[in-house]
Amino acid sequence: MRLYQRREPGSIDALALAEMVRSRKKQFYDSEEIQSRFEPLTEVDLQNYDVENLDIQWKQAISKIAGDSECVNNEDADTDSNGEDNLEDIASKMEDILRNKFIRDWFEYHHPDPQADCNCEEDHDRGRADTDLHRELDQGMRTMENLDLEKYRDVTVLARRNIPSQLRCVQKMDSSSIPGDEVFDFRSRAEKLLNKWKPFILRDVLASPYLWKYHGNGARPMCYHPPSFDQTANEGT
Repeated sequence: MRLYQRREPGSIDALALAEMVRSRKKQFYDSEEIQSRFEPLTEVDLQNYDVENLDIQWKQAISKIAGDSECVNNEDADTDSNGEDNLEDIASKMEDILRNKFIRDWFEYHHPDPQADCNCEEDHDRGRADTDLHRELDQGMRTMENLDLEKYRDVTVLARRNIPSQLRCVQKMDSSSIPGDEVFDFRSRAEKLLNKWKPFILRDVLASPYLWKYHGNGARPMCYHPPSFDQTANEGT
């Protein structure tokens, strides 16, 4: 299912969306009669909606549907919200560093665009000799290494921002691909981060039957976990 807002980024009734999604989940389609008329909903693709605030609204809607009317006091709610907002900002910066500093240059070097007005090989060589860039990458990695996930109630934003897969990509790069790797050992540090964060990310991702992911500007698909998700997540993260 795809929901699309044509002009300016729009908003959505999270409660109505949650009720629709809940009604189309697999367990509601066990009878052959219903299955012959409807398909279980496996993905909702939101295009050009305000996806930044949708998570909080979604959680509130799910709690309301489930009859969970007990809420934390306002002071605790503000604290949790501020903490999660802070993690959202950190994750966004992580994604920018990993995608645009570590991964993109390496990809463009090995898969140059013949129509691009640049010399990827020269840019790559220049980056390997740029000690300021090396320190910038090191500082970005240190920011991630100093992040204590035990302080956060929900860390699924790291999965939505594709941080684990990007760290895995950094880990698997060739030794000569990342500027400064010989000194700062970025590939090994990325692997250690993955192992350190894995229990927290899996804990929160698997707590919900649906997983949100960012795909470009203003787009976010919400995918239903397949039956074997627990196993594949543990194998692939």
